[in-house]
Amino acid sequence: SDKGLCGGYNSQLAKRVRTFVNDSNEDIKLFFIGKKVKELVKTLPNVDKTFTFTKPEANFDEIKKIGRELASLFTTGEVGKVYIAYNEFKSAISFNSKVDTLLPLSLDEEEKENLKEEFPFDFKYEPSPTVILDTLLPETFMSNLWTCQLDALASEHGSRMASMDSATKNCKEMIRTLTLKMNKLRQAGITTELIEVVSGAESLKN
Repeated sequence: SDKGLCGGYNSQLAKRVRTFVNDSNEDIKLFFIGKKVKELVKTLPNVDKTFTFTKPEANFDEIKKIGRELASLFTTGEVGKVYIAYNEFKSAISFNSKVDTLLPLSLDEEEKENLKEEFPFDFKYEPSPTVILDTLLPETFMSNLWTCQLDALASEHGSRMASMDSATKNCKEMIRTLTLKMNKLRQAGITTELIEVVSGAESLKN
């Protein structure tokens, strides 16, 4: 995100990125959406550009522009893979910091076997499979990138809401505790004054 006050949203993602980079044997170049995580991992090597938008929340056209730039790095051979680190939305109070591979698009062996069992026959394609894949694969890549962005945005809003709710509850509890303490001190002061008055009156009688 570009802002704080959202609990562990930025710090957990920064930790995940740092772990991934340190554990990887690859030479990784880092691009960023939002400035907070970049500030937290600025000591890592190859920290590159930060993408900016006209409004705080990116629209699909802006994400497509980023996608085309990243895809160009891949298709020209400048990079061999494109990863994305983001916070996956789980619920209003829960998210999962993860790193996924955007390019190259692939299926794991188990998924391939499941598809073979589910579709044990050949398809005929019109137009050719190459034409279809040349159209579908870029769309799939852009869709995956946009989905990650929406996940991250939902996680940020949820984390900020939970953080502010917790802060509100803590403030109310602090007010209650301090009010109780103030009343006790005031009552102790009044009791002391009453004792002094009564003691003074008794002294005069004697």
